[in-house]
Amino acid sequence: ESNPDKAVVESYLVPGQKISMLVTRQIAYGSDSTVAKPVPGLQINISNGEVTELMTYLDSGYYQCNTLIAEIGGIYSFSFDYNGTTISGNTCIPLAPAGLHASPSCISIDGEMGPGADMPDPIDVYWHGADSAYFLVVVENTESAPEQIYDYVPENGMTFREEPTTSDHYEINPR
Repeated sequence: ESNPDKAVVESYLVPGQKISMLVTRQIAYGSDSTVAKPVPGLQINISNGEVTELMTYLDSGYYQCNTLIAEIGGIYSFSFDYNGTTISGNTCIPLAPAGLHASPSCISIDGEMGPGADMPDPIDVYWHGADSAYFLVVVENTESAPEQIYDYVPENGMTFREEPTTSDHYEINPR
């Protein structure tokens, strides 16, 4: 059902950072608009089971906690009233998977990438995961002064992420 009076809640909890949330109005199906309208003025409560905090409105539909920091293993819930309806949700930040290992643990590329370049073998990353649990693989170049090896540079720089998976492995393919 497409109803522009419905709230859309978007939040990504990052361990060690303040919890933030974006609340917008649903874009009606068939609408010419492609930009969701922010929902200001909400009283959003968020809790980690021990502490409940009222989020602060920043701007453009974004709300943020002043003191509540997301933690690995934490369980969080939120609620607010919108058009006479209580909107609520909950989530957890799971522990890192056990048995995480990679083979090999790094890739070294000499020269430039491109047609005919000698490319290294992929890195296979494995872990022990709970059945049906989702895992998000994020790959980040941690060099202090990375050397660009090809023309395309992604918008987010030297980091990329894949879709969440229920698998117990991931292949980082430099090709």
